[in-house]
Amino acid sequence: MKSYQFATLRLAIIVFGDSRKARSWMSRPQKMLGEKSACEIMQTAAGCELIQELLAQIDHGFSS
Repeated sequence: MKSYQFATLRLAIIVFGDSRKARSWMSRPQKMLGEKSACEIMQTAAGCELIQELLAQIDHGFSS
């Protein structure tokens, strides 16, 4: 796992409050990601930035 992927996973755990919930969200297809999972998107640094932005929106109540 690359450092940017690790940082994204760590942020997901913080946002969801639990590693199991974070991994579940990250493995399910998401409408906001064109029916792809966060795990699929975060294969690149740019993809991780996108997921981090989405997680920030979720954390602030702007998305679900």
